[in-house]
Amino acid sequence: MNRQAYEEFFKLFDDMENTRMHFLTETDRGHLEQEVRKEIEAAKELGSQGERRIALEDLLENLIEIGLYLTPEQIKLADRAFGKKSMGEQTTLNYYREHLIWSKLP
Repeated sequence: MNRQAYEEFFKLFDDMENTRMHFLTETDRGHLEQEVRKEIEAAKELGSQGERRIALEDLLENLIEIGLYLTPEQIKLADRAFGKKSMGEQTTLNYYREHLIWSKLP
């Protein structure tokens, strides 16, 4: 795992303003933003315990369920952070590239 890319990935979330979050469905936006923040904090906590790979994989999967679009930069950093990826990690990243990439907003 590439720790620098991992940390840069999370820094992008720290820098993200609520107005920059885009969701697949915009119903109950306040709740969705709150869920994203909760998932990020849980991932950070798990990562601080040395479980960075699991934290990143779980976060991405949970954000898919929430329907949060990621920017190409975020996806690229997640890809770099994983390094050599498992099939599940690759599938998750591919899903983002095909369905939830910010540059392809409807």
